[in-house]
Amino acid sequence: MMNNGYVKMAAFVILCFDTYVRPGILSLIRRENVLPPVPGVNVSYRHWSLVLSPKAEGVPTKVGEFDDSLIVGSTGREWVSKITELLWRKSLPNAFIFQFSLREVEKVFKLATTALSLTSLHVTPHSLRHGGPSHDVYFNIRNLDQVQRRGFWKALSSVRRYEKHACLQRQLNKLTQQQQVAANAASRTVPARLLLLL
Repeated sequence: MMNNGYVKMAAFVILCFDTYVRPGILSLIRRENVLPPVPGVNVSYRHWSLVLSPKAEGVPTKVGEFDDSLIVGSTGREWVSKITELLWRKSLPNAFIFQFSLREVEKVFKLATTALSLTSLHVTPHSLRHGGPSHDVYFNIRNLDQVQRRGFWKALSSVRRYEKHACLQRQLNKLTQQQQVAANAASRTVPARLLLLL
């Protein structure tokens, strides 16, 4: 995406992965629903946060909820907060943070996975909602209860799949040796590059 000028879409993908937010919900987030850190108070408030499906806008989440909120960034992905800050600073009041539709994201996502020869993974933007939790449970960044709360799943049974590490490894085993090396390299270079391009 970055190589082809879809820098904000790349940021969108990263945010979906980090926050577990459904792509359709994230694509509709407005500037006023991205909350900056609160300076001068307890360190616990020094994070970027998202308010999802605000009641004032009248569009509930898939499960009929309003005003879900979460902190952006995770252990090892603190740089995602900086991406959120840049997106917020470069957007206009009352405007959508992302100036593209979910359909456009799906189209570019498919082009990107095809260009990278990753079609065997059968991933879509919605896969990011599952990839983030799988990664976080695998690396002990969050436990299942924390994943459930972050993803706003109603039942713990909905997140039990994320402790099935073999499913994650099955996906990784579909990658060639060259793709695995490239993915590893990208995990080290993408953060700084994305921050620079934004």
